[in-house]
Amino acid sequence: DKLEGGNLSQTKERFDVVKELEQVMLGFDSPRLQLTPSQEVVWVSADRQLVSVVLKNLIENALKYSPKDSRVQLSVQRLPWREGEGVCVQVSNLPGDAGWPDAQRLFSKYYRSAGSHRSTGSGLGLHLSKQMALYLGGDVRYVPFDDCVRFEFWLPV
Repeated sequence: DKLEGGNLSQTKERFDVVKELEQVMLGFDSPRLQLTPSQEVVWVSADRQLVSVVLKNLIENALKYSPKDSRVQLSVQRLPWREGEGVCVQVSNLPGDAGWPDAQRLFSKYYRSAGSHRSTGSGLGLHLSKQMALYLGGDVRYVPFDDCVRFEFWLPV
């Protein structure tokens, strides 16, 4: 409610997104997570806790909704974004038993695809992640490919 009302407080700090992603990955302790090595440090000025929540949600969903023996590919790239520079964290996975998400309803509050009901969840994770990213001045996008489900988390640098 605070997030949707614009009343959530932010504590901005400067940190390296790659290092933050590596810390989040350690919390999952999963050999399925594969981070493409980044040659550069990517600094952002943002609320580290909110960024971490978005990263955790995207990774958790990828692990939950992909085949159990498949990899979840992660990458961080510094790219042009809007009027300036941005950082894009990509989380890609093969579609699992739940199938492909419905791009039209994906970020709606309480939405869960028909095939996802075999797993626990409230249907709030992607909705909240999108709202948090927007609150941080960024975005979360669904960018499907022929062979994988991909989410991109954008932040200004």
